[in-house]
Amino acid sequence: MDINKEYKVNDFWDFLFFAIKEINEIEKLCFALPGVVDPYRLYCIDCPNLDYWKNIDFSSLYEEGRRRGVRIKKILVSNDCNAGAVGVYKILRLQNKNIVYIAIGTGIGGGAILNNKLLIGANFSAMEPGHTKIYKKSYICGCGNWGCIETFASAKALTIYYNSKNNTNYSNLLSIIKNEPQHKVKKLFSRFSDYLSILLNNIIYFFDPDLIFLAGKIVFSSNLFEKQLIRKVIKKINLIKNFDRKRIVLLDDDLSNNTGLNIYNLVGSVFADEFL
Repeated sequence: MDINKEYKVNDFWDFLFFAIKEINEIEKLCFALPGVVDPYRLYCIDCPNLDYWKNIDFSSLYEEGRRRGVRIKKILVSNDCNAGAVGVYKILRLQNKNIVYIAIGTGIGGGAILNNKLLIGANFSAMEPGHTKIYKKSYICGCGNWGCIETFASAKALTIYYNSKNNTNYSNLLSIIKNEPQHKVKKLFSRFSDYLSILLNNIIYFFDPDLIFLAGKIVFSSNLFEKQLIRKVIKKINLIKNFDRKRIVLLDDDLSNNTGLNIYNLVGSVFADEFL
C-alpha cells in the first residue's frame, strides 16, 4: 500500500489486521520505517516525511494482536535503510565486509554495517546522510532545517529545482525525464552528481567501507549520471590512491517485479535483529 504523508497509523493498523485476518499465529512481524527508530524498544521516534508517524510504540501490537485473535511471536522495527543494508548484506552474501547503503528518493537515507554490526548511534540517528549540511539554501527540509544535502540531491530536490528554473509544474522527477529536452535533463543530473559526490566523498573518508551501495528509484536513471558521478567522487579523493570505482555499486535491480517493493528492505527487515 502507498503511505503518503497524511496517512495515519491507526488506519495502517486496521489495514494490517485486515490483511492477516486468516492467520492465527505470526512468527515475525517486521517493519522498516523511513525515520528514527529505536529497534530495542520497538519504537518509532519520528518519520520526518510522514506527518503522523511519531512516537509510535510498536510493542503495543502484541496486545492488539491478542485482542484481534492473532498471536504474534516477535516484532521487529527497523529504519528502512538499516533494513536495506542488512538485505544487501544477506542477499549478496557479503560476510565480513564493511558496507554503506544509501537510498535516494524523496529524501536520502543510509545504513551501515561495520564489523558485522549495524551502526545505530546513541540516539538511533546514525547514518542520516541526507541531513548532513551544505551551506546553501534550497528549500526547508522535512527535518525542519535548511541546507540538508537531501534538499539538493534527492528526487524531490531535483523536481523542485527544475520547476523553479524552468517555470514548469512537474510532480515528480520521472515526468521531467520523460518529457523535457535531453540536454536540460543531463544538466539537471550534472548538478545532482556535484552534490551527491560530496556526500559520497565524506562517507568514504569517514568509514572507508569495502562497498557503497546506491539504491532507490533514482538509480534507474543511472545512465544519466553514473559515469560523471564516479568521476567526480574519484576526483575528490586525494588520500586514497587508485580508488577502485567498483566499490560504488548502483542497485538498479532493487525493486521486485515492478511492484514498488524494495526486496533488500523486505529481506533486511526480517533479519535486522541479527546485526544489533
